[in-house]
Order: sequence, then structure tokens, then C-alpha cells
Amino acid sequence: MSRIWSFQALDTLFFRDGTPFNMNEPVAMLKSVFPPSMMTLQGAIRTAMAYYRLGWTSDNSIPWPKELGDAGESELKDWGKPDYLGDLRLFGPYLMWKGERLYPSPRILYRKRKEDEDWVYARFTLGKVVEASDLGSGIRFPLAENAIDKGEALEVWLTSAGMEAVLSGDVPSPEHMFNPSDGWKLEHRVGIKRSDLTRTAVEGHLYSIALTRPRPELEVVVRVEGLDESWHPMGTQIVPLGGEGRFAKVTVTEELTPELPRMPEVATTKEGIIRFTVSLLTPGTYIDMDQAVRNGPPEVKEICPSAQCISASLGKANQIGGRNMVKNWPRDLFPVLPAGGTWFFEGKIEDLPKLNLLHGALTGELKSYGFGQVVIGTWQE
Repeated sequence: MSRIWSFQALDTLFFRDGTPFNMNEPVAMLKSVFPPSMMTLQGAIRTAMAYYRLGWTSDNSIPWPKELGDAGESELKDWGKPDYLGDLRLFGPYLMWKGERLYPSPRILYRKRKEDEDWVYARFTLGKVVEASDLGSGIRFPLAENAIDKGEALEVWLTSAGMEAVLSGDVPSPEHMFNPSDGWKLEHRVGIKRSDLTRTAVEGHLYSIALTRPRPELEVVVRVEGLDESWHPMGTQIVPLGGEGRFAKVTVTEELTPELPRMPEVATTKEGIIRFTVSLLTPGTYIDMDQAVRNGPPEVKEICPSAQCISASLGKANQIGGRNMVKNWPRDLFPVLPAGGTWFFEGKIEDLPKLNLLHGALTGELKSYGFGQVVIGTWQE
């Protein structure tokens, strides 16, 4: 049975990335990232479940419930690794705006604004084969169609209808696009170090951060599976979320039918070649990141043996970590490809029915955390 956990900010929130932020580090300001990674959200969900079911907290003697997986009971060197989640399965995170689910746009859209004119939108198409490049030979790089140059890659969130338009090979209309600036903004703060002895500020100990203030209508949602309803809090709860002592309101509801944009009809050439795209709905992490960048998630080749990666538009890899709340220990950083990253594939027509198995599938490592969920689209010359 699926449950949807919806998080709404009570005030500002703060979520770190992998940027060092210790004393004497050459970082002038640390900016919060948004939406938070699943490594942050899984901690909030599992902690809330343990408290709701057993009354567990990090400072009492109640043992951590095994139903929620490992919580760092092994050696110190393992405390920073992602926990085994037991029967728990997580999907997301996604955004919800005024009750409508939003998805990260595939990184194949482009826009440019001329003076005193509206935005002009286009898709990336594939250029001619390049015989020599840093990535090797036989590479086709994405190019902006309709001769739109000196523009910018479009990083927005899409409604289900907007996502289906992109997957079908079209450009979504602006009403199906959601700009991050409409949903959250950064607020700059200066913090101090307080002496517990004198209850005053310690001289020379200042730090600067930028927190995220989401709009009240914006929710971060996670689909939770694997445990019965007795583990899910009833009604609305207030839970700690992220850093800087911030809190969020969480509401748990039943999900009758999992939402996912529909897979389009995949383009087929006269020669019997299918052309399809694989786009990340959630960040992806892989054992061999270099091969994943060049050839796509390994599950694509496993399910569709004829698939060949032609090109990709992925964005810059990030590093995420988190904190082991049971052991009060930082988690190791690991690299992820950002949501929206898209690979272009060609394959044989006999593999066309198998693409349905990939649409909505989880790929790579940490599948139980929801990493690497992909959707299938199409592309044409």
C-alpha cells in the first residue's frame, strides 16, 4: 500500500550540498539547495515512523526498529554509508504546486528572450557525428534547433501534461512550465556562535548562509511503500527537516494510483530503427559513473540489448551526503547525476515492446531510496 508524505515548510529551510563549510574554509557563503535530496527526506520519514510507532528518539533507550532497516549498528567506518532500508521503499522526491504534481524538465529544452519580446523556446536536436572529441569519436552533440543561439538551457519543472509534451518530441506551452523562482527564494542570513557559559556572542565567529523560503502552496512529496498503515502517522505532524533547526509540516495520505506521465509512441524509421530518450525523474548514482555518462543507465542495455547511446544532455554532477541521526555521524558524499539528465538512444524495432519496462523504472544504485527513476520519450532527426 502506497502512502504520500507531503512536506510543507513552516518557515525557511536549509539543505546543504557537498560544499565544505568549516572554519577557515574559503567559502564566503553557503547556499541552501532545493528541493532536498532523498538522503535528507528518508531520515525525516524514518525518524517520524520510529517515533510514531515506538516512541523512539535519538536520546532515549528504545532500540531502533529493525522494520526500518539498518541504522548504523555496524562499525564506525560504515556509519557514513547509506543504510539498508529493510522493507521500506521510497520514490521521489517530487514537487506539488497547489495540488498538482510537478516533474523536473528533461535537459533538452532551450530558450532565448529578445529585447521587449517573449521567450522563444526550442528543443535540442543532435548535430553531425564528431570524429574526435574529449569523449571519443563518433559523438553527436546536442544543438539548439531553429537557430536559437546565445540562449540558455531551460531548467524548469513541468506539469504532467508538459512532461508528456516533451517526451512526445514537442515543446510544452508556458502554462505547463513552473519556474523555480515562482516557488522558492533564497534569504541571506548572518549567524553567530553563542557561548553557553555567558549566553553572548563569541567574538570573531560569524558565518553567512542563504536559506530557502518555499511558497506556502509548494510541497515536497515522497511516495512510501513497504510498510503497513500502522507505521504511518495519522493527520498532520511537525518534524525536523534539514539543518539550522528548521521544521516542516508533514501530511500522510493514501495514494490509490501512482502518478506518472504517459509514455509516448516511439519514433521508428523505415529501416526499423527506434529512437527514444531516457530521462531522469530523480537523481541517479551508478557504480561506474563514467560509463553511465557515456552509455546511459546499465538497465537500458539489459532490457533492450540493441540500444546504443547516441548522445546525452546531463548537466553537472553533484555530491550529496546527509547525517546518521542514530549515531550522530555525517554520511559520506557520493556523486549523482541531476534529475532531468537525458540520453538519446537508437535500437532495433524488436526491442520496442520492452521500453514499457523502462518507463518509470529505477536504475543504478540505491533503488530503495528512489534514485535513478527514468521515463521514456522519443526523438527524431
